[in-house]
Amino acid sequence: MTQTEQEMQRAVNRFYVIQKRYYNDEIDDKELADSVTQPFWQSMRLSKRRITSKGLRMDIPVWELHVKGPGKHTGRVYTNQDGTNVIGRSTRDVMVNQSFYRDNKKIYSKKEQEIASVHVLKANVQEETAACPNCGHVGKIAEYIDGCDYCGAVFTVNDFEAKISGFFLEENISQRVKKILKGAAIFCGLLLALMVILAVVSFLGIVKYALEGGDGRGMASTAITMIASLNLVPALWRTIITMLVLSAIVGVVLVCMSPRQTIGEAIVKAVIPEFSAQDFLQNLEYKLRSIHFADSAEEVAAFASCDLQKIVQQYEDVVDCNVRKLRFVDIRQDAERYYLMVVADLRLSIYNGRRIRTRQESVELQVSGKREIFLKNTLAIREYKCAGCNGSVGLLEGGVCKYCGTKLDYENYSWIIEAYEKKLRWIPTYQWIKLGVVGIFLLVFWVNLGTARMGEHSILEVYSEFSKAEEVVYEFMDDVYMPDELGLDVTLSEQKNEYLQRTYQYTATNGTEVAERYRAELMDRGYILDDDRVTENSYDIYKPVEYQGEKGYVKLTVLFDEDSLTVDLSLAEFIGEEE
Repeated sequence: MTQTEQEMQRAVNRFYVIQKRYYNDEIDDKELADSVTQPFWQSMRLSKRRITSKGLRMDIPVWELHVKGPGKHTGRVYTNQDGTNVIGRSTRDVMVNQSFYRDNKKIYSKKEQEIASVHVLKANVQEETAACPNCGHVGKIAEYIDGCDYCGAVFTVNDFEAKISGFFLEENISQRVKKILKGAAIFCGLLLALMVILAVVSFLGIVKYALEGGDGRGMASTAITMIASLNLVPALWRTIITMLVLSAIVGVVLVCMSPRQTIGEAIVKAVIPEFSAQDFLQNLEYKLRSIHFADSAEEVAAFASCDLQKIVQQYEDVVDCNVRKLRFVDIRQDAERYYLMVVADLRLSIYNGRRIRTRQESVELQVSGKREIFLKNTLAIREYKCAGCNGSVGLLEGGVCKYCGTKLDYENYSWIIEAYEKKLRWIPTYQWIKLGVVGIFLLVFWVNLGTARMGEHSILEVYSEFSKAEEVVYEFMDDVYMPDELGLDVTLSEQKNEYLQRTYQYTATNGTEVAERYRAELMDRGYILDDDRVTENSYDIYKPVEYQGEKGYVKLTVLFDEDSLTVDLSLAEFIGEEE
């Protein structure tokens, strides 16, 4: 007997609706129990109790996506049998829109594309006969309504229908990477458009400076910005091409990689051939959720031999818990038991009284299980039955039968937690990929930016030299001897500092005489007079300067009359340079 894809689809779709209605108080615990197994019912009940105790309400609509192309997960169905049940697992692409409300006001909402892995148990039914969900005896379904002839367990018709035994949300790495790469492409496109716009605006700025006669520094810097922007376009385009190639490589890798919620199963199968990582995961999942939602250690004492009181107290603000990954680290055995070391990665939602925040957590567990439970193939648990009266036993009451007082020996059903240790918080895989994509983009763009050229120099060098040139020019001009510094009878009336040019205006009682004395003082200090530029009311005189092995001059144009003296400072490559 197997579960068809249609049966799985109906059970899964029904669960999405039931889960949403349950957390929205539209159905009660009893109606939920008709659709899910007892262990899973317990974890959902504890989850809702925690949410309600915080004055919150959770809404979690889930709907399937019909993803096309590589990496899709819709429609994957796996089934196997354990003797009493048919165990099915459906892996599908879904959209999850989880929200939390306080006083009917939304305080948190997150919409993500995930991979939903839903586990379903169905009694091994063959037409009118079925295996007893409690002991495996094969008989007619009608007989079980009055009680199994072998174990006395009583069931309803619903007990032979498919029930959800686990619900997991895995990271949809391929879709998230596509989202990251799409964002990177949009960013590159916007940056490319920005460079073009910057070039156009710079050109308009040059025109404006030319028409209005603005300072040379503004025009020069605007011109460099325009040229740099145009030169950056090819650099950015090369960056986009490089990122497209890297995206294709990443895409191929993701297509070749199947999503792995459980890692290292082969380690365990080498010792326990009958071991199923998925069965183990669904049993461990409700244990972990119960620990995170329990009000006291007594509520989870049935499946733990270690003291969890302090651990339970640390989780008092957790309102949602989801197992993301499970890694099998080690296994050992003795004559009676198996011992497993596993690491579970969890995503928690925590309420601090004001808002919901998410946190990643890694937990290291040591669990043990009796060897005989694998021989009996009883790990897929639908319901815990009392060994004394065959009544249903709830673990929330300490695993004690409320009818006859017999204590449930949980070791006969599943693994026992012997050690529980919280590890360092982990970063989800997609965040590593996101950081990697951003880092690679910045690195590639920086390399292309460094190789982008303006003439014989890179853009970075041009901007660097431009800034250095300004600093050097100002230093040269600060070293020029001015008339008032030489003790001449002048008074500074106005000073203008423009790009690579300065103008000093002085008032003087006898400007012509002061100009003659000023020229003589400068020549005594090594300044060179341009004889071809000497007139009745002006002259040009040069101060030799040198920068990084290149020689030049600070040119002083001195204009004068009887009442004033004007000194213009500028740069020149050679004596006699026309302005």
